[in-house]
Amino acid sequence: MGVMGRGMKPPILNTSIHGTLAPVEEPSTAPVVPENPIRSIRAIRQNQLMIDAMIAMLHLLGTVVANLFKSRRRLELENVFLRHQLNIAVRRAPQRQ
Repeated sequence: MGVMGRGMKPPILNTSIHGTLAPVEEPSTAPVVPENPIRSIRAIRQNQLMIDAMIAMLHLLGTVVANLFKSRRRLELENVFLRHQLNIAVRRAPQRQ
């Protein structure tokens, strides 16, 4: 073996079944390449679409449950209001020829 200078590490040796010493490769210090960014962006978008769909379904469910508890008077008022909106929309629409 040669003379080791300052700051040098001794080689790591591995004993084989035959009793001979062989140098062991040290693990690489190369940076880990992250996952393909396009795939991760696509996954984020798909997750966002799923979350948006779940929120919409929860909103629908909440609306259905809330409608079960509306009073008759409130339903009549909502009906009058919607009829008024429909009449205004029909008046503004161009006449058919």
